[in-house]
Amino acid sequence: MKKLVLLTLFISTIFTSCSSDDDNNGITEANLIGKWQHTNSIENGEEVILDECDLMDTIEFKANNVITTMTFYTNIVVENSQTTTTCKEDSSETGKWSLSGEIVTNVFENEPYTGKVLELTNTTLKIEYTDEYKDQEGNTVTDTHIDTYKRI
Repeated sequence: MKKLVLLTLFISTIFTSCSSDDDNNGITEANLIGKWQHTNSIENGEEVILDECDLMDTIEFKANNVITTMTFYTNIVVENSQTTTTCKEDSSETGKWSLSGEIVTNVFENEPYTGKVLELTNTTLKIEYTDEYKDQEGNTVTDTHIDTYKRI
């Protein structure tokens, strides 16, 4: 009987330690830290076509819980019947970030933005953000965005 109790205790310890590793699916602060480049966007279930400048957007999670984002836009110049297209820096923001389970909170200028980390591997970060607002008729509209990044 004593051997059965010890065996049961040993097996339950193994399963308990395995399940705690599986619960976070690699979503930890240590795994999130790094610089990530935008690769894909889905808005309300539909893929958004990103141009070359959109694909230059980055987000960087730093070890001291500082977050920096950099976005770019397409600059089109027409001169002497010639069109030149370049990518220009649109904005750069610095704020604070925190992670609780799979929820990441980014705070820029005292405005918090939360998202759910759907996937976090050594090379891929996928975050789902939900925006809720009122339309012109006063109806509540919810938009869901899923942004995918690669580690650079």
